[in-house]
Amino acid sequence: MERLRVACARGPVLVGPLELGLLLHQPGAGQAVEADHFLVVLEVDDDTVLMHDPQGYPYATLPIAAFVESWRGELISYLKRPFAMRSAFARRIQVSPAEALRRSLPGALAWLAGRADVSVSPGTLGQAQAAERTAELVEQGRLDPQVRDLMRAFAVRVGARRLNDLASCLRSLNLREGAAIAAGQARIVGGLQLPIVTGDDTALAAGLRELAPTYERLRAVLT
Repeated sequence: MERLRVACARGPVLVGPLELGLLLHQPGAGQAVEADHFLVVLEVDDDTVLMHDPQGYPYATLPIAAFVESWRGELISYLKRPFAMRSAFARRIQVSPAEALRRSLPGALAWLAGRADVSVSPGTLGQAQAAERTAELVEQGRLDPQVRDLMRAFAVRVGARRLNDLASCLRSLNLREGAAIAAGQARIVGGLQLPIVTGDDTALAAGLRELAPTYERLRAVLT
């Protein structure tokens, strides 16, 4: 914690991944759920960590011991060393928002196409395959309850928000066809919230299957 305390004296510190389920300022927390999370630490005193949590908790606090338990991230599969953080950020070159977005497109397209140069856990799926497989699990009554809870409380709303942000970014670059597809994806994902809460698995699976082919459409128009 001393390293984090010293870093905070120079400015905000990006901390993570942390174990989302052990962030006790969030309702329902208290058990590790193997979900990663990132937040910004503003200050560390003798007993307490002060932070901005982008999940909707500005100026949240945690006792140091509780924060450390989450920060250790023992169940986060890709974490090589615990207590990861980034600090002392410095601007090296001036880049406009539009240029930054344009430079990020090749990397984004590589992820959208399914990168083969990055190691992932066995069985990991992305894009259309993930949507189709999730729909299958829903239809078979085999969707993991923890996954269902994560979708209900977090994944659907954040997914819809991020897709809507993507549409805005693409529109700002005059990539209107891609923006329209992303906006449509946002509506599909946002439309999953009621079915996941009410247990309407027929509608949930149908929405996931509607979403699946849109990833390839997006990749095709942006390539």
